[in-house]
Amino acid sequence: MSSSSSRPPTTPHDRLLPFIGVTNVLAVAVAALVFVPKFRLLFDGFGSDLPQATLLVLATYRGWGLAALLVPAVWLLWPDRQARAVAALLVGIATALALTGFGLWACYSPIFMLAERVG
Repeated sequence: MSSSSSRPPTTPHDRLLPFIGVTNVLAVAVAALVFVPKFRLLFDGFGSDLPQATLLVLATYRGWGLAALLVPAVWLLWPDRQARAVAALLVGIATALALTGFGLWACYSPIFMLAERVG
């Protein structure tokens, strides 16, 4: 029995799902490259200290595209070959959601803090 006969047959989803996962992360990374600099300009006018989360986003958003490498890593290393495409997709979606949620929270936190001081 050869090793190729023990492998499950490949389907179009085996490559499509990881591609969708990578695309999700890259879309968030591109959005960060577009929008975070606009927030930076806004924050420059605040004249006060920014929260640590905001400083972290401002320092790291240019590298968020590297998080897309998690998807092919999961696809290559997932122990269950039948589930690896779905696992890679879910990692891509979870990473994109985490970056989006953290980025939005970190960018809007200073605005809400300023509103509390003024209001």
